[in-house]
Amino acid sequence: MNVSAIRFSVIMTAIFLFLTGCAEQEEKTETVVVRPVRTMVLTSSVSGRVRTFPGKVQASQQVDLAFRISGPLVEFPVKEGQAIKKNDLLARIDPRDYKTDLAHVGSSLAEVRAKLKSMKAGARPEDVKVLEAEVAAARARFHEAEQNFK
Repeated sequence: MNVSAIRFSVIMTAIFLFLTGCAEQEEKTETVVVRPVRTMVLTSSVSGRVRTFPGKVQASQQVDLAFRISGPLVEFPVKEGQAIKKNDLLARIDPRDYKTDLAHVGSSLAEVRAKLKSMKAGARPEDVKVLEAEVAAARARFHEAEQNFK
């Protein structure tokens, strides 16, 4: 073979490859494979088996309660979903500590009053004023303990 024939065949092969590479390709249509799915309807079983599943339950609405005094709750008469009005009892705090405190402050007030009464009979005016201030302070503590108890 001569050189011109080899050149001619190389050029023709290159043109052929170029033209086939630039030609429009036919679109391939993919067929969608439908895979069957096995389904079933769940019903309650009569066999008595219990199934538990982990999860969290959260309230849709929450209200934080705050009280003037602290203590353990002994009564909570409000039920979930119950409508409440102003001045309805929501919870009752254990009153034992506050009863004791009220009695203690009451006896302290009585003691200071008795001391003041005896001092008024024959004491100096400065001592009487000090005891009057103590009576006022004891009366304030008694009033505070009474409010806490209520």
